[in-house]
Amino acid sequence: LTLYLQPVICIFGMIGNLIAFFVFFSVKMRTISSNIYLAGLSLSNSAFLFALFIVWLEITGVRLIHQNGWCQAVIYTSYVCSFLSVWLIVCIAIENYIITFHLSKAAKLCTVYRATVVVVGLTFFG
Repeated sequence: LTLYLQPVICIFGMIGNLIAFFVFFSVKMRTISSNIYLAGLSLSNSAFLFALFIVWLEITGVRLIHQNGWCQAVIYTSYVCSFLSVWLIVCIAIENYIITFHLSKAAKLCTVYRATVVVVGLTFFG
C-alpha cells in the first residue's frame, strides 16, 4: 500500500491544495480574512505532502534524503508545516467564534491585514 498509494495521495493532494490556494488567493476571495488563513493552510499542506513525497522516494531506491542537507530540510519542513496546519485551523476557529459571538467587534478584529500578519507571524515563529 505504501509503495503505490502514498505517491497517489501526495500528488493528488498537492494538486488539490494548490488549486485551493489559487482559488482562495484570487482577487475576489482575497478580500475575506478567513480565506487568507485557508490559503495559508492549503500552501502549508502542499509543502507537507511534498516533504512526504521526498521521504517516499527512499522506498523506491532514490536516496535523495541521504544527500547533504536534504534530511534536515525535509524534517524541518514537515515540522513547520504540521505546526502551521494546526495553528491556522485554530485561527479559523477563533475568527468564527468572534464573528458568531462578538459580531460588533468582528469588523475591527477580522481584517485581511490582521490575517496576513498572523499567517506571516506564525510562519516566522514556526
